[in-house]
Amino acid sequence: MEKLPSLCVFLALLVHCLTLSFVDAGVTKISTDKQALLALKARISHDPSKLLGSNWSTSSSVCEWIGIRCGFRHHRVTALNISHLGLTGTLPPQLGNLSFLATIDIKNNNFYGSLPEELAQLRRLKYLSFSYNRLSGELPASIFDNLTDLQSVYLDENMFQGRIPSTLSKCQILQYLYLSFNYFTGAIPKEIGNLTQLKWVYLGSNKLQGEISKELGNLAEVERLSLGNNSLIGTIPSLLFNLSSLIYMDLSNNSLIGSLPDNMCQYLPNLEGFYVGHNQLTGPIPNSLGQCTMLRFVSLEMNKFTEHIPREIGNLTLINYLYLGSNKLKGGIPYEIGNLRNLEILQLEFNSLVGPVPATVFNISTMTILSVLGNELTGILPSTAELPNLEMLYLAHNNFSGPFPSFITNASKLSVLNLGLNSFSGIIPSAIGNPLNSILPSSIGNLSLSLESLYMNECNISGNIPKEINNLNNLIDLHLEDNELIGSVPVMINALHKLQGLYLQNNKLEGSIPDNLCHLNSLVELQLDGNKLSGSIPPCLGNLTTLRRLSLGFNMLTSVIPSTLGKLKDILYLNLSSNSLNASLPSDIGNLKVAINIDLSRNLLLGDIPPTIGSLRNLQYLSLGYNKLQGSVPESFGYLISLEFLDLSSNNLSGVIPKSLEALLYLKYLNLSFNQLRGEIPTRGCFANFSAESFMGNLALCGKKPNDEIFTEEMSLRSWVGDSLCETVMKVVDTNLLRDDEQFSKKEECVSSILSLAMECTRESPEERINIKEAVSRLLKIRVKFLANEAMARRRRQPN
Repeated sequence: MEKLPSLCVFLALLVHCLTLSFVDAGVTKISTDKQALLALKARISHDPSKLLGSNWSTSSSVCEWIGIRCGFRHHRVTALNISHLGLTGTLPPQLGNLSFLATIDIKNNNFYGSLPEELAQLRRLKYLSFSYNRLSGELPASIFDNLTDLQSVYLDENMFQGRIPSTLSKCQILQYLYLSFNYFTGAIPKEIGNLTQLKWVYLGSNKLQGEISKELGNLAEVERLSLGNNSLIGTIPSLLFNLSSLIYMDLSNNSLIGSLPDNMCQYLPNLEGFYVGHNQLTGPIPNSLGQCTMLRFVSLEMNKFTEHIPREIGNLTLINYLYLGSNKLKGGIPYEIGNLRNLEILQLEFNSLVGPVPATVFNISTMTILSVLGNELTGILPSTAELPNLEMLYLAHNNFSGPFPSFITNASKLSVLNLGLNSFSGIIPSAIGNPLNSILPSSIGNLSLSLESLYMNECNISGNIPKEINNLNNLIDLHLEDNELIGSVPVMINALHKLQGLYLQNNKLEGSIPDNLCHLNSLVELQLDGNKLSGSIPPCLGNLTTLRRLSLGFNMLTSVIPSTLGKLKDILYLNLSSNSLNASLPSDIGNLKVAINIDLSRNLLLGDIPPTIGSLRNLQYLSLGYNKLQGSVPESFGYLISLEFLDLSSNNLSGVIPKSLEALLYLKYLNLSFNQLRGEIPTRGCFANFSAESFMGNLALCGKKPNDEIFTEEMSLRSWVGDSLCETVMKVVDTNLLRDDEQFSKKEECVSSILSLAMECTRESPEERINIKEAVSRLLKIRVKFLANEAMARRRRQPN
């Protein structure tokens, strides 16, 4: 009994020592976690909220840090959540030392670089979310070797590449797999089919190839399957239509072929979203689609589906979105579609549908977008409808007739209306505007203020453009081209501050171009060509730096081309042709470096062509013909390497045709005629394709120069050519044009005829000159005769 106290003391000391040992071990391990997290902090280069910088302090306990949770039992870090903090940095390998970690969430930051392989050491990890970052590189296959407790993987919206590791199959209890919006390549691993507890599978928006693995049909628990926006081929495995838990299936934007099974909805009672649009699927739309009565979204557009739209679609009473456009569907629009009382978007465009649109369709009050354009639909549209939420209505390119659909006046949310290329007649309701073939009334300003696009082109509308059109201040596109409009461009049109496209071409508008147009800071296209506009081009148009197309041709504009247009550095198309613009070409034209089409022809432009024009490396079409330009053709033309069309005809250009033009390898049309150019026709590059007609009317292609000593007041170059032709054409032309072969006489006759015509075109008195129409006719006859002679000679050379 005396030894009992001693034993108690011993046991107490033992317990104390063991406790101290356990505490010391815990302190050591939490120290490891702390060092791992500090290594992560050190890798962060940008911390906008400064939460980690101020809170993750060595002087405080790790378990008190923001975004950290520790376990109650072991006092180790079990969760790391630093999502949505805007952090920038990389992931350190020390993260693998957080051995008790069950959750790691760093989504919605700017982490970049590759994943450290040391993450494979996190054996207790259940939840991994790195979504919405900039992580890149391949996924190390070893990462998933030991993560047998993993239930959720979110790696979407990054920059990962390479193949999806087949080692994912070792995560046997995985339920959520998000790998979408990356750059993964190769085939979908068939091993994913072994993860039978998967519920959500998102592999879309990658670069996956090959066929869809039939093993995915083993995923009996799957609810969401997204494989869209890849490069998948082959047919859709039939087993996918047996996944009775499926709610959402997205296979859109691939290259899938084949047809949908007749019984596709027999085993899909829960399907709400079905997306197979933008593939190459064929055959009919199955009648059984109507058995998927839970469907809310169906996307079958941009395929090759044939036959009729099944009437059974009318059973999908919960559906919100129905996309059947751009297929090969025929027959009528089923009356039963009017039963879809929850339908918001109905798109049936670009098929071969016939007959009327069922009146019931126009009473679906939830409808926001209705598109049936590009079919062969007929009939008269109803005068009344219940479409209070309608925002976009596309009825164009059909055969609708009868009065204008007056129900549109009640669609207060309408922003896009496209009715063109039909056979409507009669009066447009006063709440909207005008009778067809009549004027635009001021009531056009009463249209919905939500209206973004207005197409009234080719309607034979006359009269002025009413100033009330300025009320439509949400307009983005205004199409009034190809009408009979008169008067001026409304000065207050600058109120349309969102306008991107203004199309008034081919009317009868007069007056000057108002400076107020320069306040349309969003303008991308301005087309006023084909009117009777006069005055000068407003220099302030150069401030519209968003312009991509400026077309003012075929008017009566005068004065100079403003040098400020050189500020339009994004302009693609510039057309100022057929006006009376004078003075010289501004050197700033060389600033339009992205332009592909410039037409300044048929004006009164003077002076030299600025050599800066050689900066327009993207230019494909250039026409400066029918002006009064002087000087030489700049050598810099040889830098216009994309040029396909070049017209410098009918100017006063002089000097030698530059050999640099031989660099224009893509040139398909060239006209240098009716100038005072001299020298030889270039014989290399594309110029072998051009005949002497392209150079007609120039001073000498024979080596003679206008300042040669033989030419005096009595003997001009023209008279010398005329006298020489009386002897032989060989005295005039370059010998390279006529080689001494068996076709010599025919070639000589052809060239002689061309030069004789040139003499008639260059008579001193304009009244004596042959008109251009007859000159072209004569040239064509010369060409036909020469080619016929050449063909006959070829036949004679062929052996019997």
